[in-house]
Amino acid sequence: MSDTIVRLRLLATTDLHMQLTGWDYAKDRPLPSGGLTRVASLISDARKEAAEAGAHVLLFDNGDGFQGTVLGELADSMPPGENHPLLAVFQQLRYDAIGLGNHDFDFGATALSRWLADASCPVISSNLRRLSPGILPGVNTSAALDAGPLRVGVVSVLPPQTAMWNAGRLTGQVAFDDMTDAAQREAFALHQQGCDVIVALAHTGWGEDERQEGQENALSPIARLQHVTAVFGGHTHLPSTAAKAGSQAPVALAGHAGRQLAQIDLALDRGPSGRWEVRDCASVLRPADRQIAEQTETKLLLASRHRWARERMSEPAGWTDVPLHSYFSMVRADTHLRVIAEAQRAAFAQAGHGVRDYPVISVVAPGKCGGRGGPAHYSDVPAGAVQWRHIEDLVVFPNALRAVMVRGEELREWLEMSASVFRRVIPGQSAQLLIDADWPAHGFDTFFGLSYGIDVSQPARYRPDGRMTDPGHHRISDLTCDGQPIVADMMFTALLNDYRANGGGNVPALRRAPRLELPEIPLRNAVMNTLSSCRAAPTGPDPWRFVPLPGTGAVLQTGPGAAAFLDDIADFEPSCEKPGPDGFLPVNLSL
Repeated sequence: MSDTIVRLRLLATTDLHMQLTGWDYAKDRPLPSGGLTRVASLISDARKEAAEAGAHVLLFDNGDGFQGTVLGELADSMPPGENHPLLAVFQQLRYDAIGLGNHDFDFGATALSRWLADASCPVISSNLRRLSPGILPGVNTSAALDAGPLRVGVVSVLPPQTAMWNAGRLTGQVAFDDMTDAAQREAFALHQQGCDVIVALAHTGWGEDERQEGQENALSPIARLQHVTAVFGGHTHLPSTAAKAGSQAPVALAGHAGRQLAQIDLALDRGPSGRWEVRDCASVLRPADRQIAEQTETKLLLASRHRWARERMSEPAGWTDVPLHSYFSMVRADTHLRVIAEAQRAAFAQAGHGVRDYPVISVVAPGKCGGRGGPAHYSDVPAGAVQWRHIEDLVVFPNALRAVMVRGEELREWLEMSASVFRRVIPGQSAQLLIDADWPAHGFDTFFGLSYGIDVSQPARYRPDGRMTDPGHHRISDLTCDGQPIVADMMFTALLNDYRANGGGNVPALRRAPRLELPEIPLRNAVMNTLSSCRAAPTGPDPWRFVPLPGTGAVLQTGPGAAAFLDDIADFEPSCEKPGPDGFLPVNLSL
């Protein structure tokens, strides 16, 4: 390298989900790691190191910051004069640009426009397409920033499925183009404008290696685009880094909730053409673990908002005579799922719809069930008085109730898709992992109002993206409703949340399902009404069970709190081992 080397340090947060304070508002306790108050300390350290090395620094956010905790959901109810808390911290920490993610649109374009008015740096969404004038006026397709002698261009993309997932809030207002096409277009334009470095804030994860139209996870093709120098990923909550190899730009993808700070270091000098060229690079993740002290200035900035949020979360919201938890939601239709299912059914009836022409089934999936959220990511509401924070522990997202019509044939395929979350187990063997880690737990729907078996000795019929693996395999057996076998042309009314109804989870059977008109019914309000009106938790026969596999054992990875509730699954003859290095509790089950 020559003596004209210029060093550039790029830092990024992603998928913060409003975890600003390192506090679990649903459990009302500190988080052991994560939170923007801890990340703030990492940012400060990274800036100091860069200054000592003579490097220039740019700091970005890569989307999904506005939704996730009560601080975001009640942002418009904050005391007068308070800016949006996320943007207040971004200003304090001197962010240079903000990219948008799919969950940033969960509250609609109007609310997002209002919040972004407080932004102190450029806000970018390169594949956003406005369908109506005046929508999101402060959002740009790209930005160009100065870092010493370098001109740094920034593009930002998010999954085009965002418009589908938030159809009720975004239809007729915005759409989103293919991510790779938009990133390529904007990167070329920035290169033509003389940018030396182009950073892609790609709110997307690793998916298919080859480029496909409309990909949800397009990190691989974006990292290979001409003119793209460095890429920050997101969306999937799976932390990873990739060093530069061949034509691929360096990539850093931090986890969610402020668990890591992503960092990409570049060393550049002048090439034969006179333009700056990358001579060396490195991508790392800096963990915001329990050893990292929270930054005092950021804690002070958020102190009043934090106190106010805890007060709101302590408001009374009902009663439960039994604990409500999700430790065993993947093997049993537990009481927490029953409460939500009953709340959906009651709200549907109150809205003027009853069981008239077709049977009504209530479909629920666990919102907190470990996985990428970690061993503490489970709903756990103690018996007794219920506060509003407990409602949010049960219903993680601010979803609304929807109702669709499905035929028996479609219903069976929906069940098959749901049952694909299980790994195939070999009869007669033991200690087999039960859950396929490629599937999120919220993909496992339980159908209250039906009776059916799941045979996990059969291969899975579907992949997580909705593609069928083998038409010849079926896991669902003995499917009945009110004791009657379900046939292809039977009709049902299915109650579900708006995420699933809008295409979340990629369920092919729902793509053409006709919808019933309903008023806007927030599911959290419906659950609160159920827990306020009846002290006895709903009971009834389990809608599903595993097809018996004598002599077969499986292992459920769940949260350590499950050890107190093993009696709930006594028929599985459970036994526990010690939590593993990842913190999950292995529970041995007899199938």
